[in-house]
Amino acid sequence: MLAFRSRTTLQPKRLLYKDTFRSLRNRIDSERLFVIRIFGILTMDLESRIELQKIDCNCNDCKFMIRDFEKYKKSRDWHYKLQLDYFTLIKEKTEDTKMRFEFDSSVASINYGHCEKFNKPVSFIPNTCQLETQQCFEHRRK
Repeated sequence: MLAFRSRTTLQPKRLLYKDTFRSLRNRIDSERLFVIRIFGILTMDLESRIELQKIDCNCNDCKFMIRDFEKYKKSRDWHYKLQLDYFTLIKEKTEDTKMRFEFDSSVASINYGHCEKFNKPVSFIPNTCQLETQQCFEHRRK
C-alpha cells in the first residue's frame, strides 16, 4: 500500500503491516483454526474444512444426499427469468440505453437432492448450518 508524506513532495512511503500480519497469524495458530487470510482470500486446510462441515451438518456434505441437477437448473432458470423481467421493466421506465443486465446467481443458492437415508426430497443452501439434520448427518469423506 502506498501513502504520501506530504502534498507538495508526493514521495511515496511504504506502509508496513508485518506486525499486524504476524500478530494475526499467531492468534490464529494459537486457536488451532489454521486459517490464513492473505489479500482477502480465506484458505483452510482440509482437516479444518471437514471439521467445520461436521459442525454445520449440511446436506451438501452428507453421504446420503444425491443431487438433483435438473431441479436446480429449473430453479436457476426461473430466477434468471425473474431478474431479467424486472431489469427489462426498469430499463423501459428509465429509458436508459446504457443499462446492461447482470444475473445475480447468489439469489439462486438453493440446491436440491434426494436423501437416501430417509428416502425423501431435500433442499438446502450450501455452507450453512442446518439444525434439523444434526442427528442424521454423516460426512461423505468419513
